[in-house]
Amino acid sequence: MKLMQKKMCILIVGPLPPPSGGIATAVSDLLKSALAKEFRLVHVDNSTKRPVNKKGKIDLLNTATFLSQILLLVIKIIYYRPQIVQIETSSGISFLKNSMLILLAKLARRKTVVSIHGSGQRFIEHYRAFPDIAKTAAHFVLARCDAVRCFPNNGLMALCRNLASKRILFGLSPMV
Repeated sequence: MKLMQKKMCILIVGPLPPPSGGIATAVSDLLKSALAKEFRLVHVDNSTKRPVNKKGKIDLLNTATFLSQILLLVIKIIYYRPQIVQIETSSGISFLKNSMLILLAKLARRKTVVSIHGSGQRFIEHYRAFPDIAKTAAHFVLARCDAVRCFPNNGLMALCRNLASKRILFGLSPMV
């Protein structure tokens, strides 16, 4: 009689299409990748499904959507008990919003991986434009991640090494 081994659970937080492209396509590909054979992949969709002209704006609908995403994250952490929470993000307001999700995962004592999408230059520009309190918050959040994934970019590599005390993984492919 062969014993069934329980698969390690990974909770992936990120948007799904539509619209296609960017992080949404990367998350969709990740959920359909060979990882699904090796791990139990669970997903929280953190997209807003809003028109492009409304994205990045804080209003009642956006706030309600974010609060429901927080609740869904907490429920899935409690129900599935993932060993790893991987949060896909970009820069600016998206990173600050996802920082809340990262901190919730850390509060639940989950290993946490943050994947920073984009060229890296945009993240650096947004980071430098942040007020000091937001820079401190970004540093606080990244330093608590168990790993940070990003595309190879000299400026972003240096920034991540400065901000994060854990592992920095370069090259965003559909892997954890």
